[in-house]
Amino acid sequence: MDLRLLLAAALALPALAAPAHAQARAGRYDVQGSDAALGAYAGQVELRSTGAGAYDYVRQVTYQQPQGGRALTTVWTGRATEQGQDLRVVVSLKRIGWITRAGALARTAADQAPVAVLGTLRPDAGGGLSGSLTGAGVSATDVLRPAGAVGAAPLFRAERRLEPLHGRPPALLKTALFAVFAGYHGKPEVAPYTRDLRFRDAVHQQLIDRTGFEFLRARPQELLVVDQVVDAISLVEADVRRSAFGLRAHEKAALHGQDVDGPLRDVTGLVAYGARQTPSGVEPVDDMSTCLWSGVYLYSQALRHQVTREAAALRNVEQLAELLCDLVEIDPRPGEFARSLRPIGRAPLGGSWHAGQGRFAHLAWHDNGNNDMVKGLVLGFLGAWDVLPPNHPLRPRIVAAVRDLADHWMGSTAAAGVASGTKRASSGNKLMIGMLAHWITGDRAYQRLWQSTIRKPLAMLELASGGTFSAYGIADWSGTHLGVCSRIALVELGRRLRTPWQPLLDMSLESGWRAVRRYSRCTLPWSAARAGLLGRTGDGAGEATLWGLREFPYPKPQHEVNRRLDPEWVASPYPSLPWKMDWMTNPGRLQGLVSYPTYMSQPSNYVWRSTPLDAGDPATDLARPAPDYLFVYWLARKGGVIAATE
Repeated sequence: MDLRLLLAAALALPALAAPAHAQARAGRYDVQGSDAALGAYAGQVELRSTGAGAYDYVRQVTYQQPQGGRALTTVWTGRATEQGQDLRVVVSLKRIGWITRAGALARTAADQAPVAVLGTLRPDAGGGLSGSLTGAGVSATDVLRPAGAVGAAPLFRAERRLEPLHGRPPALLKTALFAVFAGYHGKPEVAPYTRDLRFRDAVHQQLIDRTGFEFLRARPQELLVVDQVVDAISLVEADVRRSAFGLRAHEKAALHGQDVDGPLRDVTGLVAYGARQTPSGVEPVDDMSTCLWSGVYLYSQALRHQVTREAAALRNVEQLAELLCDLVEIDPRPGEFARSLRPIGRAPLGGSWHAGQGRFAHLAWHDNGNNDMVKGLVLGFLGAWDVLPPNHPLRPRIVAAVRDLADHWMGSTAAAGVASGTKRASSGNKLMIGMLAHWITGDRAYQRLWQSTIRKPLAMLELASGGTFSAYGIADWSGTHLGVCSRIALVELGRRLRTPWQPLLDMSLESGWRAVRRYSRCTLPWSAARAGLLGRTGDGAGEATLWGLREFPYPKPQHEVNRRLDPEWVASPYPSLPWKMDWMTNPGRLQGLVSYPTYMSQPSNYVWRSTPLDAGDPATDLARPAPDYLFVYWLARKGGVIAATE
């Protein structure tokens, strides 16, 4: 070789060393080490070059010591920069997630500041990098060994984003609303947010957080904590996320089904509000609205039986159908029905609770079976009539109960002093009750009544519009569930009666879905019904149904959620349910600008009736049933929206 070329190459080596060194740090590394609190770990670190000696830093390690009997993996994401031969690492770990109290540990305002973790990794004798990573309450020692180049996709990626739920409100409308709620804006819990630009913009958003889904699907029994300090609360959050993402939809359906058929069924046989563990055993807590929840659950079990032909599903239909008949028969007044039952000795009678007579002497019943509760009867009897054998002894009782309802509700009459009579004029109630009576009894008198109702202009307008609304973060959240129950019943009954009005009934479901579809946490039944009953999975209905089921945990969490401790949370400029006119006195009207995934909330006994913009909930000692989850799951299964293996 020419000596001059060899000399030129040697002289060029120092100049080439710096850029070659800068690229040499990029890659994946096997990492081992020890954490002062969590013990030994192993995993991988990824350094993905962003140029100029800087890197995206991802560290994923699994600890040898289980936490609560489960393997724990943590992921840190941050930045790394070259400082000579060293690598400087900077990571920010949150303390506050969504749960604010678990066991003896409680979040406070002091937890709002993130923990800065800093580290210096230096070349070592083993040909890799090693060093310490420390921050407040965090201390770890890493030893890295090269393991190859980075892949096309990052080692781990957080999947978290905000999507607007509506456009910017018109300036004139916003000015008017801010004037109406000026006093509300001055309340101590709202005033600190009024200078925030997000509050002033008044655009509500939905948090989409699917972080860790693929990891947990592959390792459903493990815990994953991402960019967060590991402590008692973040471990509980990790377990909730694991149960939502790690368990498949059919697994959660089986588990929730076992609960609602076991400890979370009241001794009366109706779906309980919840149950608590006492020294003497599990104690169910009754619910004044269980007619609705039990009817919806019955309908879900009818769908389940149609899909699977399981005998257990048919037994559930039989048991609940008998109880719905009891609700009608226990109230001695024509056309009236009870909204709940409980054992006669559970609590004192009086007010809305009355002693049953005759064969119901062992029960107390709650009066005012109103326009809300009747949806449970309609859906329940519809489901039962679909699947009960032709000669089943419950069929005559169902016929009698439906006739009793139709004969009085179709004429808008009610027993003296009964408040439920004030809402019987609703065309939606008349329509679905009349159609149910026509289908079950075959009596053409009911056909004439419901067809007379549907021809009225106001009824047609209500159907065409979907019968529900959502405007700039303001909606009747409970009403959205009642609305979808009505639309499901109308679509189902229309098909059974082969009515030429079917396109209008389908349009009603479609229109209602379009009005509320973006609020997927509380309006998921609309997407499931639209996709499952109408076969329209486009425009996000199929995806919303799939992910809504994936984001539903098992069991329902019981921990405190106080969103006001989260520094990112902002109050909404509008109170929840403003037509109640109690926003100045009722602290429960406070809501935020963001709707969170179901697993980031403390679900009630029935999620779909609750505001998705909640400011949090206190802890509860109640285990909650999930007829809400089963309602959506079996709608989706019956309609082929999700597979049996999902």
